[in-house]
Amino acid sequence: MAVGHTRWRAFGAAYLIVAAVALLAGTIETLATPARTPLSLADLLYGVDLHLLLTLLVTALLRLLFWRAHPLRFIALAFGGALLLELGVVLVYWLNLVLGVPPIATLSGKLLTLLLMIAGAFVALLLAGLFARLEHLPDAACEEAPGGNGSRPREKSPAGTALRGSRAGLVLASIILLGNLALVLHAIPRGGKDDLPPEVAALERPDVIVVLIDTLRRDHLSFYEYDRPTTPRIDALLADSYAFRQAYTPSNWTVPSVASIFTGLYPTSHGVYGHYLTVPERALTLAEAFRAHGYATGAFIDNPAISEANQFDQGFAVFYPGWAPWWGRSERTFLERLARGHAERRTHASWTRSNGPLVNARFFEWVDARTGGGEDAQAGASDSPSTEGGEDGAAIGRRPIFGYVHYMEPHHPYRPPRALRESVAPDAPSGPDRTPHLLRYLDDPQCRDWQCLEDPPRMGKAELTGMVANYDGDVRWADELLGELLDGLRARGLLDRCHLLLFSDHGEEFFDHQGWRHTYSIYEEVSGCVLAYRPPGGLGDAGPVIERPVAALDLGRTLFEILGFEPPPQHQGRTIPELLAGDRPPMRQPVLCELPPHLFSLRLGPWKLLQRGRLEAPNFHLFHLPSDPQEQTDLAAAHPDTLQMLRGYLEGLRAELRQISLGEREAITDPEALERLRALGYLQ
Repeated sequence: MAVGHTRWRAFGAAYLIVAAVALLAGTIETLATPARTPLSLADLLYGVDLHLLLTLLVTALLRLLFWRAHPLRFIALAFGGALLLELGVVLVYWLNLVLGVPPIATLSGKLLTLLLMIAGAFVALLLAGLFARLEHLPDAACEEAPGGNGSRPREKSPAGTALRGSRAGLVLASIILLGNLALVLHAIPRGGKDDLPPEVAALERPDVIVVLIDTLRRDHLSFYEYDRPTTPRIDALLADSYAFRQAYTPSNWTVPSVASIFTGLYPTSHGVYGHYLTVPERALTLAEAFRAHGYATGAFIDNPAISEANQFDQGFAVFYPGWAPWWGRSERTFLERLARGHAERRTHASWTRSNGPLVNARFFEWVDARTGGGEDAQAGASDSPSTEGGEDGAAIGRRPIFGYVHYMEPHHPYRPPRALRESVAPDAPSGPDRTPHLLRYLDDPQCRDWQCLEDPPRMGKAELTGMVANYDGDVRWADELLGELLDGLRARGLLDRCHLLLFSDHGEEFFDHQGWRHTYSIYEEVSGCVLAYRPPGGLGDAGPVIERPVAALDLGRTLFEILGFEPPPQHQGRTIPELLAGDRPPMRQPVLCELPPHLFSLRLGPWKLLQRGRLEAPNFHLFHLPSDPQEQTDLAAAHPDTLQMLRGYLEGLRAELRQISLGEREAITDPEALERLRALGYLQ
């Protein structure tokens, strides 16, 4: 009994020393780590506590593994274990960010981690040997033994001296363990419906579902007379909705385009047009606005470029894939970042395969938790509007939902299931699964445009035909995923009680204008987007097709007005009067698509202006789309007055957008997030 007591006293004394190492490491790490929010005292305490808890677990594990170790040797061993943790894992992680050494996830990073861990273990062995030389008494000399008055142990040996802090160490370990257990029980996520005050629950507020299909080229929808049956479910949805034949995305690739849809700001204003930039905290997002109106908010995304790393999670109470651990705080510690990186790798380890079915599954898990059941529970909901919905689709008695669903198909690589490819292009030859990438042929910061290449890469006719067939198969795959979503909403009695918005973030080029994919071109095949709005109950099979040019940003602003909410003051969209039982605007409105500072497209009535080429000497092109929908005939020289007028419109609009600036943009520093962008082909 006395021997066991001494060993736990050694544990307490060891932890007191180890805690000092943890305190120092946690303080330095928290103070030195950049994060999206300003450092607070709570952040500092959290970082220190996390290190204290980790070293406590390491010390306890060592105590159990080396139960019979001499007290002094155990203290040295515990100290070495703390060094092993802080040197072998923490230091390697931050050296990767600061000096670019290989990250832990790579083989070379693992080897470096192992070497530093061995170094920590070697230090522990040296200390153990040193303490062993200091100890001349056998283990029994450090045990509890009666002193001169029969009540105090002998503590005149080096071991006895070392054990004097044991009681404080045990008390500290108990506080750390019990305190963190209480915090975990309090913070662990719990499912279930939201409880609202009765006066709020009685309000009628409709559910809102926003669906975005990545890289969906507008003219590859069979609804718009494409010659392949690519989109039967989307066609049915567009027929039941307000559909827009000439809608334009805010930008020509995913990150700035989705940032604009979320914030209501064009890229010039929000500044998120680089591959590694983050959504500014100052931006008021759609999710934040709906959350302020009492909505439960959730995002379910299959594109790793739209992630917590670049702060697209602002306003979403649930964000899938939720790479940040539920127990994390502000990601100022290596453990939070490692946990998020592991979750990200696990989710997107094979991002080339569709995660669309999983996105749908997670979305419906969230919906069922918010609405109180699945398909069976909602089978009779349409007969009980007083408890689940009103005539206008409002949610009554529960918190309404604002859900965002983002499908990756048909983004490259184009690898549809064989059956779907055969269903749309049965006789097409095989072809590549992705297009060429500009940055592999051109590395010029003054030009991010295929036009700057004198001899752009080409494909043979059979290769191109096969690749487009692969893309169309992926379009059909996205169509089936959307159909699965609509069927699930209908089965739960929610489809006719929600406002449903459909977007695509950009299109895709297949050498239509001597270029490939997106990001580096801004013609119709890239800047045009799919846009539709289905009100609660739908419009039957004769939904109107709005023919005039419309900006995708306009639909977000119009939705606020439909719901009776005040739009965010900085929102740059315009109201679409056709959705408010009004007439089309009396004047033609300019519609912008941009990727500053290189690429700009301005649509005004039948005319379209393009600015592209080198930054210091841009080229301007003019097209008359009613007579030239493929933009093959440049009329800039033939209509100089129209060209000058549209250039003036563009300069004035850009100057107006520059009036709103959200300050300095932060860059992504996390290596895992940057690796995901490389996998997508956005970084080299």
